[in-house]
Amino acid sequence: MNQPSLFETPWHVENIDECEFYHTIDLPKYGVIQGCWDLRENIDAYLGNFDFSGKTALDVGTAGGLLTFYMENKGAKVTSFDLSSGQLWNIVPYIHPEYNLMEKRNGFIFTAERFKKGYWFSHKALGSQAQCHYGNIYNISQDLGVFDVAVMGTIISHLRDPIQALFSVSLRVKDYIILANPTMDTKDPIALWMPDSNTQSPLAAWWAFSHTCLERMFNVIGFEVETITKSQHLCEVSTKGKYSDEITTIVARRKYSSPVEITPDF
Repeated sequence: MNQPSLFETPWHVENIDECEFYHTIDLPKYGVIQGCWDLRENIDAYLGNFDFSGKTALDVGTAGGLLTFYMENKGAKVTSFDLSSGQLWNIVPYIHPEYNLMEKRNGFIFTAERFKKGYWFSHKALGSQAQCHYGNIYNISQDLGVFDVAVMGTIISHLRDPIQALFSVSLRVKDYIILANPTMDTKDPIALWMPDSNTQSPLAAWWAFSHTCLERMFNVIGFEVETITKSQHLCEVSTKGKYSDEITTIVARRKYSSPVEITPDF
């Protein structure tokens, strides 16, 4: 019996209208494709000014693949990772007579599929050699092996269980994790609960973090922070073309090895 492939067979996506793009991207023959976020001007700072040359990299939450393709262009061998189904998307379970939870769930399943099509459309247009694996961020397959560096680009606030996700990613990393996320302007090591029953926004983040909170989370899983970089980027959704609040990028290096018997569901 044939075992399912670890990596996704490239999708054949010919119609750009079937796609959704999380990040603005330049594609040969198509020009600039507008996304929700435009990282292009300060993308090096967004990635912590890290040298990807000769590295193996895991792009966690790849969406349309911008970070994958950029790291690949900088000399990395990249594996993209994203959720295997939109059903795994952590949406806030608001219970209210005027809020159709299943309708929102189905909408996210549909959107996740369009992001995947955007990834494969760009993958072909750019001639990318990156491989892509779809799975569960809370329990990333050990079969992927271990990478020099993993990148988590503005996703941790959108996860119901951020420390479980960070721990799961860490088990696939030999040296570095690069985490980019907005942070609160406080030195206190706190996380703030974001969902509000008055707004009932399924797109709202679950958590806001201080950078000190994120540092402590890294320390718990055996990493120490090497650098912290601040940068600004255009967010077309929330700021209507204006610069967003600062993004904090933490580059953390493994300090203690993980016992090989440890699993993400420890």
